[in-house]
This record gives sequence, structure tokens and C-alpha cells, in this order.
Amino acid sequence: MYFVSNGDCYQGATLNQYVNAAKIPDSRQCAGLQIRNQGGIVGTCASAGFSVSAGNVSVDTCHAGPLPFAKWTIPATSTAMYFVQDNICYEGATQDKFVKAAAVPDSRQCAGPEIRNQGAFVGTCSSAGFNVNAGSIQIDTCHLGPIPFGKWTIPATSTPMYFLGPNDTCYQGATQDKFVKAAAIPDGRQCAGPEIRNVGGIVGTCAKAGWAVNHGNVQVDTCHLGPIPFGKFEKAVSAPKVAVPVTKEMINGEVHHCAVIPAVKAAPASTVKKIATKVKTLMNLAALVTVDTPATKVCSKDLAKVTAKVTAVVHPAKAAASTKAVAKKTHSGATYLATGAAAATLIFMA
Repeated sequence: MYFVSNGDCYQGATLNQYVNAAKIPDSRQCAGLQIRNQGGIVGTCASAGFSVSAGNVSVDTCHAGPLPFAKWTIPATSTAMYFVQDNICYEGATQDKFVKAAAVPDSRQCAGPEIRNQGAFVGTCSSAGFNVNAGSIQIDTCHLGPIPFGKWTIPATSTPMYFLGPNDTCYQGATQDKFVKAAAIPDGRQCAGPEIRNVGGIVGTCAKAGWAVNHGNVQVDTCHLGPIPFGKFEKAVSAPKVAVPVTKEMINGEVHHCAVIPAVKAAPASTVKKIATKVKTLMNLAALVTVDTPATKVCSKDLAKVTAKVTAVVHPAKAAASTKAVAKKTHSGATYLATGAAAATLIFMA
């Protein structure tokens, strides 16, 4: 049987002959304070919701004298609450009986500086926008002494910015919003890396500014955050323009379109391409050389096939590009020569 008194439950074993008598509240002095004026109930404390054991006590009974009783309590429930101090959120579990007190700002010295003078809010730091976990700390409370609190911060947002550095190179990084205005001002200090020194940052990306060729990441010194990674970008190098004459010729009694793939002489190192006769394979050469190959003639009744073939040989990467008529010209120090009949159409392959 168990007795409930002052919010605690006392459970004992009652002889069957006393069960009916124990059900009647007993106000006599011979009954201990724990069970006085309380009628006993058949069952266990756990069945009544008192599931936290608080040890054993000796309780006086009028029928059998002092007897051992097990003492049980209801588990203390808690509520998630948080405090905000200096733009940092501290979250802890507050026992329900202290929720109202915790909501009142407490200026006493027994309250830690993290929560002093701050009223707690019911809820979690995450619900208030503080979703970056910064670990746990012990904070002094006036009610329970030092207890653990979770520490949370607001995520730092950033804006893409780019700097146009030396050698016509673009450096792109993510600048924290609080530094955007400062980053836009050219900084001549030595703490700024040479890639961005004396250059003001511009909101946006290198690609949108025309520097679309990615050359990986580099570490660049900044005065605010030290070395941080920047993307390195350069402008794409345009393919040279080549004009190829296309003629109309009678072959076996039918009109054919013919093009002469030009020979190349003295091509510069940056744009050297070797055209192998007949096979017409292109390869990049690492050093400055002179490429001297004879012209090759291609004919077909289908002008589109001739255009595609010549394009694939002169600029393989651009084989699918559209073509248009342009004037034949000399470019980048490389002279493209053509032989054959007079040109009927000039096809540009870029």
C-alpha cells in the first residue's frame, strides 16, 4: 500500500488484516507525519506516477509501530530556455518550478555574467536564429549553482567579391558581410597580400566580370582574417581567326565545293598548332618552333561537309561552331597561306 503526503509517496507492505483499517485516514499522534491524515491506497508508488526512488524512511504506525517505507517522488520535468547576451545565446534545461523565476532578469552576483540581467525565454537558441553550435560552458545560477549551458551563435553570412590583381588576374573570395565596405576600399598595408594590395574589392564574381578561366585556389593574406583561400581566374584566350577560300570546281561532271587547308609558317609559341598532312592532327607545342606543312585540299558536293572538315582541322575544339564569311587576314605573327583557284566564299572558323 502507499500513502501520498506533501507531494511525496510512501510505500510499505501492510498485513492483510490491517488493509481495511489502513484505508481510513488516521489523525492520531501514533501515526507518523508521513501518513497521518492520509488513507492508504492498495498498489505501488510507481503505479501512481512516483517513479524516482528517494530511499527508505522509518514511519510510525498505530498498529505495528515503526515500519520501513520506501519514499518515492515524481521526476522533475524541465523546460528548454535560453538567454541572449552580447549576441551569443546560452541554452539550458530549467526545472519547471523555476521557469517563472528564470524569466525575470536577475542582477545578483550569484548569476553568471553570461545570464546576469537577462530574462530567460522559453524555447531553444535555434528557434531564435542562433544555430551555430559553439560548445558547452558552465554558468552559475542562483537557484542550482553551476550548470551546463549550450553556447550558440548566429552564422556569419558572406558576399562574393573579386579583386583585379596584377598580371590581368582576378581573385575571388567570400567576404563576411561586416567587412564588405572595408574590402571595397583599396588597402596599401603590408598585411594585404600583393594579389589584392592597393585594389578595392568589387561585389560579384570573376566569371561575370569576364575572367572565366579557373586556375584553382591560392592563399591570399588579408588584414582582417589573415590568409584565406581565393579563387584565381584569368580571361579566356580567343582562338585565332583563319580565313579559308572555298571554290566551286567541276569534278566528274558535277559541281563540288573545294577548300584548301592552309599551310602554316613561323607560328608563335602561345598559339602553335601542328597540322599533319593528310591525317591533319593538331597538337600544342611547348616551345617556340617553326611549323611548315603543305596545304591540303578537301572537296565535297556538300558545302556544309567541307566547312565542318576544315573547321575540325584548323580548330578542333571549335568544330561545332557556326561559320560566317570574313576577309582572309594575318594574325598573331602567323601567316596562313592558301593555294588553288580564286576564292568564291571565305569561311571564318573561330
